Amino acid sequence: MELHRHDLDQIVSQGRQLSSQCDGQTSLKINEITHRIQQQWTNDEQRLQEIIRPSREIDFQQRLQQLDNEITRLYERAQKLVNHLPAIVAKKIDTQYSVIKNQYLELCTFHDKLQSDCNELNQREKIYLDYLN
Repeated sequence: MELHRHDLDQIVSQGRQLSSQCDGQTSLKINEITHRIQQQWTNDEQRLQEIIRPSREIDFQQRLQQLDNEITRLYERAQKLVNHLPAIVAKKIDTQYSVIKNQYLELCTFHDKLQSDCNELNQREKIYLDYLN
């Protein structure tokens, strides 16, 4: 749009230059043509703005409607989750308890094995010391 505005400005400028170099009737004709070009430009610019403005408003309204639909959908999903949340939380706690219990049992088994290995090492150390003495 700005590029075409520059072209229009050049036409007006060149029209003035030509008008100053010509006789009265030719100058009048050049000014008339330049004025008609400017008038047509103004009309086209106004029509373009009328076309663009509603499309922007429609675009905005469509986006607003899409956003509203998305918010409604998220709200409905949140309501469903709230209804299922107690069951989900209870199951998660139960699962975590089972995992922790299994880990505790593994640690107890590992502790017993370490204790057994330690006792065996102590016995070997005692046998070795008895042998040296």
